[in-house]
Amino acid sequence: MQLPLFPDAFDVETEALEALAALDVGRAARRLDRARALDPHLPNLEVLAEVVGYLHPILGAGQPTEERLAEVFLALPEACREGRLTSAAACRVDRVLARYALRSWDERRPFHDGQGRLPYGALLLVDADAPERARDSLRLACAAAAVAAVGERARVWGYLGDACLLVERTDEANAAYVRALALDPWSVDLHRTKADRLRRILERLTAERPFEEAVGELLAHAWVEGVVRIEARNDWLEDERERLRRSGPDGGRSEAAWRGRRFSLLLFLDRSLPVGRADRAARKEMQALDAGLFKRFVRRLQELEERER
Repeated sequence: MQLPLFPDAFDVETEALEALAALDVGRAARRLDRARALDPHLPNLEVLAEVVGYLHPILGAGQPTEERLAEVFLALPEACREGRLTSAAACRVDRVLARYALRSWDERRPFHDGQGRLPYGALLLVDADAPERARDSLRLACAAAAVAAVGERARVWGYLGDACLLVERTDEANAAYVRALALDPWSVDLHRTKADRLRRILERLTAERPFEEAVGELLAHAWVEGVVRIEARNDWLEDERERLRRSGPDGGRSEAAWRGRRFSLLLFLDRSLPVGRADRAARKEMQALDAGLFKRFVRRLQELEERER
C-alpha cells in the first residue's frame, strides 16, 4: 500500500519547490505539509520546511516588492547569527531570493531595489557562476552609490571585493575590502563574504568577544596578520579623511566596539600616509586604546621594514 504513495510525495514536493521558486510561500507551505503527510522521510524535507517557515511570516501572501525582497536578503545574516536560520536553510533562502530577483534583471540597473540597498552583483554572487558579470555590475553600483550613506557604500564595496576575488583580481579585491571595512565594517556583508581568511579571523575574534566588537577591530587584525594591505596615498581618501579622523562613538554601539573601530581607523589612516611618514598622534592614541594590539602593529611594521631592506 505504501509504494504508490512515494511518487505522489515526490510530485507534491516538486510542486512545493516550484511555488517556493515563485515566492508563493503560502502555497509552498501547504504543499510541503501534504508531502510530509505522504512521506515524512523525503530527502531535504526538513531544510525546505525551515526555509518556508522562515519566509512565510516575513513575506506573507502575494508577490514581494523589490524593497521587501531587499530587506529579506539583507536581514538574513542577522537571522543566522541569532540562530533563527541554519546554514543549510540560509543557503537555500539565498538561492531562492537571488534567482527570483534575477529573472527580470536589466543589466543597465546596478540595484534591485529603488533605494539602492541591494546590488544585482550581490545576487549574482549567490551561485558564483557569473563572477565577471557580478564584478561589472558591482563596479557600476559603486559608482552609483558614491553619494549614498556610508553604510550603503561599504556594503557595495565589500561585494565588489568578493567578485574581484572570484576572478582572481587580488589587488582589486584587497583595495575593495579595505575600503569597505574602513568606511563602515558593520555594514559589510561578512556572512556571505568570499574572503575565507577574513572570515576565519572574524570567527576567531567572535569566539572571544561580542560580534559587534569583533567587526569593529577586524580591519586592524587583518592588517596585522597580513591578510590585507593598506596602500599609501589612497586616492579616495581626500573627501573622507577628516570624517574618518573625527569618527566618534557610533550610536547604539558599545564602548568596546567603538574602541576597536577607532583603533582600526587610526591604523588605516597611518598606513595611508606617503611611504616613510607616520602619524605620531594616531599611534599614541592607538597605544592607549589597545596596548596589546598596538605591540602587534609595531611588530608588523618592523617585519615589513626588514623585508624592504
